[in-house]
Amino acid sequence: MISFHAALKKVLNETGVMPTTQVQLGNSSGFFLARPLKASIDMPSFDNSAVDGYGVRVRDVVAASTKSPVVLKLSGTVRAGELRLRGLAPGSAVKLFTGAPIPAGVEAVVMREWADESSAVRIMRSAEHGENIRRRGEEFRKGDEVVPAGTRITPAVVGLLAAFGIKSCRVYQKPIVRIITVGDELVSQAKARSGSRIFDSAGPALSSWCRELGLPDIALRRAGDNQRSLTEAFGKAANQADVIITVGGVSVGDYDLTKSVFKDCGVRQCFWRVAMKPGKPNYFGVLESGRRRKLLVFGLPGNPVSALVSFYCLVKPALLKMMSGRVPVSPRFRARLTSPLFKKPGRLEFVRGRAIVKDGEWTVAAVRGQESHMLGGLAQANCLIHFDAESTHLPRGSQVVIELFSFS
Repeated sequence: MISFHAALKKVLNETGVMPTTQVQLGNSSGFFLARPLKASIDMPSFDNSAVDGYGVRVRDVVAASTKSPVVLKLSGTVRAGELRLRGLAPGSAVKLFTGAPIPAGVEAVVMREWADESSAVRIMRSAEHGENIRRRGEEFRKGDEVVPAGTRITPAVVGLLAAFGIKSCRVYQKPIVRIITVGDELVSQAKARSGSRIFDSAGPALSSWCRELGLPDIALRRAGDNQRSLTEAFGKAANQADVIITVGGVSVGDYDLTKSVFKDCGVRQCFWRVAMKPGKPNYFGVLESGRRRKLLVFGLPGNPVSALVSFYCLVKPALLKMMSGRVPVSPRFRARLTSPLFKKPGRLEFVRGRAIVKDGEWTVAAVRGQESHMLGGLAQANCLIHFDAESTHLPRGSQVVIELFSFS
């Protein structure tokens, strides 16, 4: 049996990066940049006004106040998108709108709230050099790295790319995922349940999680507990996928045939059984024969909570590396336990918890329903509490590491 941290390291070491492709900016959200973005121009590309107001010379408004306004001649108006070449004469002010270019001679912009305009402009406060002026290149200089490679393209990143006039960008392709749930007892929600058969919950949950990660090509298939059904399902998936995830059939029962099917199909086993709870009977291997890149094969436990926690801890990091070129880092915090925890030594336990911030500090408690078949607790949890492998008791009030769930 391998430790969890050694298992994750093996997974990431075997995980390659997807090829790149060019996408239009409007279709780029959710992809990861394959190349860094460098500024093609200064940003801002010219000095401009940060507010609606009046451009002035500082020396002209030194004595200005609400009780003793300074009266300046209005020399004109400049809107955003206009170009004013004429400089500002002493004793004058120019009306500026937000984003308007700064005329020569303007040293500051007084907000409109501090001025009164009629035939002239009455300025009711003083100003400092550079006040309310956005300077050319103050955010980025031409040639600066704006966004590094591996950055997920969010709406904000799209806006930034658009601000530089970029129409398309180079991104990593997204992996094709095939999910196979194994078990004669499983039925689809579209069918009637009878006897001791149960609805498949892990398959739809994993499919949903893959969609949350932005993966567009996902397919779910079910296989029975027999060699022929499993081999057929795996063969079809292997011809299509970059990642295959099976659920069930990886333990030591008479009908746990998944590992033997993997072996017969040429999958190289990297590990089987991980010192984690839930999720001990985890399998990981790769198929390389005649392929452009490795096919990653994950054999997850059959219990739904075990499958979902295993996906989060072992599969999701691999998927993110494939489509970002980076090893992902999960957000972790220190939190104070509000109730004690107990367990047997030997396995790192991922306790499903509910964390909140109270009085400026994270606090956390285990949710009800910690058994590997109890989805109710996982549905209410917003974090995993890391209970170290050799620890047996965490008293109330102790500091623990929590990992906040992120489904995207």
